[in-house]
Amino acid sequence: MHRFTPIDEATHPAGNSRTYWNESFYMNFFDDDKELGGATRIGFHPNQGVGDGFVLLFLPDGGIGFIRTFDRFPNHLTCNAVGNVRHECLEPFEKWRISFDGPMFYFENPAEVGDFSQTMLIDLPRRQLRLELEFKGMHDLFDFHQSISRRLAPAKRLLGKLRPDYLLNHMGPALHKLRLLPAMGRAHHYEQAGRICGILRIDDDVFDFSGHGQRDHSWGVRDMRVPTNWRWFSCQFGEDLCFNATRVETLAFRAYGGYVYNEGRSEMLRSWSYDVDWDTTRRWARRLRLDLETDSGRRFEIQGEAKINVPIIAPIEETVVVVNEACMRYRWQDRTTLGISEFMGHLR
Repeated sequence: MHRFTPIDEATHPAGNSRTYWNESFYMNFFDDDKELGGATRIGFHPNQGVGDGFVLLFLPDGGIGFIRTFDRFPNHLTCNAVGNVRHECLEPFEKWRISFDGPMFYFENPAEVGDFSQTMLIDLPRRQLRLELEFKGMHDLFDFHQSISRRLAPAKRLLGKLRPDYLLNHMGPALHKLRLLPAMGRAHHYEQAGRICGILRIDDDVFDFSGHGQRDHSWGVRDMRVPTNWRWFSCQFGEDLCFNATRVETLAFRAYGGYVYNEGRSEMLRSWSYDVDWDTTRRWARRLRLDLETDSGRRFEIQGEAKINVPIIAPIEETVVVVNEACMRYRWQDRTTLGISEFMGHLR
């Protein structure tokens, strides 16, 4: 287990020549009263000489706003921004500020987002966005890797991979994954839920934002071709209950992780499972049920219904990855709140 110190809130030396070494800062944010939310991230790939950032907004009218930024050859050790997407640490482990000022693309139908590289090349409706939000942590950092447990994938899934045609087509990628797994396992990653307040201005509409969200910070080798798929669910039911549940499948294994923060303390998930009512493509959930069990044996059953789904398609060398990012309405007992879900898989 890595012992995080205040210096870990800044960027880190890459330390090796691996192409896919990456450092990223991510935050999502939701205001239930205004039916408004979103996510933002900046990432640095020093061995590729690239920085990238994005802002994604889930809007009250059911549409989305989106913008992506890039920098060439940024000095990531002195950066806290990519273009005009900025993540700034005000007080380690306690307080962060995120900001953006500029145009964003507007999609009345989020399903049209598709390939980001194509999105940047066509004429789309735009909105002017000014975003200034401040994050205040509700609990200590949670070490994501501390919670990971690994299990074999279900027998049916394994038998499907033993077909001769599957083995022939996937032997090369499988060897690549085996080579990278030790390095990816040494990456660092922590999570923290918090209160978020500030201002969003979209054209002439001004929103006084007050809600909750989740941030994470990770650094190390991250190659999107290695996971076969992942599932990630997160939300905050006010300040006394929040959860984060993750499952990543690679080769014959599934890695489970996450935590629940409740009544003033964080607990790792001992186990968790989910049931899904899929859309017609079977790539994202229209509705779902999560069953979470913590180390102390406490159980939480949480329902979720997708409000807005955004399919993001990204080609990475010979692989095409799709990440379905959804604004979810979660329910626990008689309480509801907005949160996020991710379903990632390979198109090829």
